[in-house]
Amino acid sequence: AGELLSETGEDSLDGLPLNSLSSKELADRRSVLAQASHLTYPMRVSEVVEMGCYNRYDRMNLRQREYLVTSALEKLQLTNFSDRFFDTLSGGEQKRVLLCKCLTQLYAGRVAGKQQF
Repeated sequence: AGELLSETGEDSLDGLPLNSLSSKELADRRSVLAQASHLTYPMRVSEVVEMGCYNRYDRMNLRQREYLVTSALEKLQLTNFSDRFFDTLSGGEQKRVLLCKCLTQLYAGRVAGKQQF
């Protein structure tokens, strides 16, 4: 994730040194699923997943964001959770939603033309 740099050698992503990439470029190329997450206010699952688009919100229209969110929810079989509040989910369900957000972030970077798979 780039939070801890190695003491020897060079840390790179896609062949580029991590320290040469801006935060926005890093957000296009990688996503982090933390061990623990806590939301400070109630959010629906679809809203949590849409947070994955924030790295490229300025370059995406509503239709693109909705498509990415819907696609990610379908891939992880979370479509029926879309309108549920995140804090009402079990720990495992929350992890799946956060993974869904990570996928959406990577797809948003790809839509913006930066991410390569």
